[in-house]
Amino acid sequence: MQSTFLIPAASLSLIFLSINGYAQNHAGVGENTAIELDRNKTAITINSQNIEKNKQNIESNRISAEQNDGAIQKNVANIEGNKKTLEKVKGTNGRQTRRLNNHNKRLKNHNRRLNNQNDRIEANKEIIEFNQIDIGNNSDRLNNHNARISSNSERLGVHEGQISANTNRSLNNSARIDNLQTQIDHLEDDAFSGIATSMAIAGMPQAVGGKNLVSFGAGYYKGKQAIAVGISTNRGKHTTKFSLGSGGGEVSGSVGYGYSF
Repeated sequence: MQSTFLIPAASLSLIFLSINGYAQNHAGVGENTAIELDRNKTAITINSQNIEKNKQNIESNRISAEQNDGAIQKNVANIEGNKKTLEKVKGTNGRQTRRLNNHNKRLKNHNRRLNNQNDRIEANKEIIEFNQIDIGNNSDRLNNHNARISSNSERLGVHEGQISANTNRSLNNSARIDNLQTQIDHLEDDAFSGIATSMAIAGMPQAVGGKNLVSFGAGYYKGKQAIAVGISTNRGKHTTKFSLGSGGGEVSGSVGYGYSF
């Protein structure tokens, strides 16, 4: 006869709850282990970086130490130099003391002079007071003078108007004089050119002995030049001459007849 083992329902419930709790605890342990591993990896990375930085800092400190050794040597040399300088300064202190004594004597002399100047200033104060009285009197006189100056200013204003009118007239007269001078200069140039042309015509030779003659002439007078050309004929007692001259941009001409007996 086969026997059957029966488990109570309450026991089955406890067993099920225990199995379920174990599964949950196992899953929680797995999650906690993964989180701790990530944290450890991060901490290891940070520690590695810190170790590298410490290596760099150690190298930098080593270089700084070497530089400090050089600076210490320089300071030792500077201290020796300063000792020598102090010895020299001790020698110059005596000279400086003598100079200070001389300066003190000079200051005493200046103080005596300043006291004398103060006495003179007090005396000048009295003179200034008298001068202030005179200044007050002069102020009244200046006021009178200002009134006269104001009156004269009005008169000067009238005179300035008259002077301005005369100035305008003078300017107009100057313009007319300049115009007349220009005309005179032109007339002078024309006259000098005409004289030079006349001299050129007069200088041409005359035909004689029953012949014809073509002649040329040139003239100069006060900076003006002229040229001339002419034809002359001689027929017994009759002589004829035609002339053309040019000077100063103008052309001149002449004709002449002569009878000999």
